[in-house]
This record gives sequence, structure tokens and C-alpha cells, in this order.
Amino acid sequence: MTLHMLTRADVRNWVASMDCSNKRIINILSPLRAALQDAQHDDLIPVNPLFGWTYKRNETAKEKTHVDPFNAEEQAAIIKAAAGSIKNQCIVFFWTGMRTSELIALEWTDIDWKRKKIKINKAHTYAAKNDESTKTKSSNRE
Repeated sequence: MTLHMLTRADVRNWVASMDCSNKRIINILSPLRAALQDAQHDDLIPVNPLFGWTYKRNETAKEKTHVDPFNAEEQAAIIKAAAGSIKNQCIVFFWTGMRTSELIALEWTDIDWKRKKIKINKAHTYAAKNDESTKTKSSNRE
């Protein structure tokens, strides 16, 4: 297929035929999107068919796994060595399992003090100017 004939539907159909994770699909589409953007800037195509479009396949339910990189003694040592707000962040990390990007995006309004719950529904990464959605649908949680 020639470059100027490529459509979003072509890419959507191609991606739908893949047997891989959403993360892998994103990794495949990223360089294609950049190449198409370069082609548009070089006047090889009038528009980038992938501009403003993201592909998300329905996520399959995964078995929950327990990840605990530090044992209780290591956690206590880290908390004891930490100072100020870093100490509080470490405690929240250990007790909630939040990702760093989720903790950075956390706002006071996300905390329900009466119910003792934290609403996690956004993330903030170094590359983003604004908050983004969490990594997966199941990452939205209390």
C-alpha cells in the first residue's frame, strides 16, 4: 500500500488482527505515528491519519498478583530514614501500592477522610503536561 492510501481504518484493522497486549500495540503504533507526522511535515501526505487517535483494545481481566518489593523490616527502615513529606509518601506507597505517577497526581480532594479511602483515577508522568488516565482500567480504584 502506498503512503497516501493509508487510512486510520487500515491501521485499526491491522492492529485488531494482532495477538498482543495493549502496551505492545502502543509500542508498535508510536513509531508509525511519528513517521506519519514526519511525512505530513515533509508534504508527502496532506494529513496524518493517526493524529489524535489512540487504539485501545478491551482489556482482559488479569489475575491479581501481590507485589511487595520490601519486607516489613525494610519498610520500617526506609520510613525511619525518610524525613518530612518524603516520609509520608513512603508510607502511602507501602500501604496503598500506588504507582509513582498516581501518587504525583493525587489531590486532597481524592482523599475521603471519613471513609478512610483514597480515590485513584489519574496519573501524572514526566512527559505529560496534564494528568492522564491511569495505566489500565483496573487501576481506577479506591
